[in-house]
Amino acid sequence: MQATPADFCGFDANASGSKSLYIFDPIDGLATRLRVASYGGLILAMPVVLWQVWRFIVPALHAKERRYAVPFIASSIFLFLLGGLLAYLTLGKAIEFLISWSGSDVGALFQVSKYIRLVGLMVAAFGIGFQFPVLLVFLMLVGSSPRSS
Repeated sequence: MQATPADFCGFDANASGSKSLYIFDPIDGLATRLRVASYGGLILAMPVVLWQVWRFIVPALHAKERRYAVPFIASSIFLFLLGGLLAYLTLGKAIEFLISWSGSDVGALFQVSKYIRLVGLMVAAFGIGFQFPVLLVFLMLVGSSPRSS
């Protein structure tokens, strides 16, 4: 059995008793590994999927729309990754904050699958939240363009 690194996803697994990840079902460990592998596979396949979507959409775009599409896509990817990185880096403090609401006399015991779900939700939420500037610029461009009938 391989030891967990000292700092795994912002979670100190080697701290004294109260901070540990547990499974409560015989299948939970395998199911969690399969879920993480599936999500990882989707993330690794995303460039190919997005390329195929791009190749499908490009023929319908005008030259001006194509010119805007590349910066929007590049900035969207960059901002999503930046938001995900921020979520990952602040995960330890976020968990400490959430645990502190329980009270000082309540111990924390985490299930592996629920912990991984929290990490995924935080990364997705921060990544989507960082898309707000791209949405604002898009809405400004759409609102400022003259409509032709």
